[in-house]
Amino acid sequence: MTDTRTIVVSVIGTGIAVVTVIVGFMAIIASGINARFDDVNARFDDVNARISDVNVRIDELSRSVNARFEDVNARFDDMNARFDDMNARFDDVNARFDDVNARFDNVNARIDDVNARVDDLQSEVRELRALVIDAIEDVEPAIG
Repeated sequence: MTDTRTIVVSVIGTGIAVVTVIVGFMAIIASGINARFDDVNARFDDVNARISDVNVRIDELSRSVNARFEDVNARFDDMNARFDDMNARFDDVNARFDDVNARFDNVNARIDDVNARVDDLQSEVRELRALVIDAIEDVEPAIG
C-alpha cells in the first residue's frame, strides 16, 4: 500500500503544484487585466473630463450666441420701430403732398378762369377800341 499511497500523494502533490501554478498564472493574468482595467478607467476619466470641458465651452458659447441673438433682435426691433416711424412720416408727407397738389390744381383752375376772363376782357377792349376808332373816324371829317 505504500506504493499506492506514494502514488496518490505524488499525484495529489502534482495536482496541488499544477493548481498552484494555474493560480499563479491566473494571478498574473488578473494583475495584467487589473492594470489594463485601471488604464481603461483612467482613459475613461480623461475622456469624461474632456467631455465636461467641452460641455462647459458649449454652454459658454451658447450663452454668448444667445446674448448676440438678443442684441440682434433688439436692434431689429429698433430698426422696425424706426421703419414704422419713417412710414408714418412718409404717409404724412404724402398727405401733405396730396394737399399741395389739390391746392395747385385749385390755383390752376383759378388761373384758367382768370385767363378766360382776361381773354373775354381783351375781346371787349378790341371791340371798344374798334368802336372808338370808328367813332373818331366819323367825327374827324366833321371837325375838320
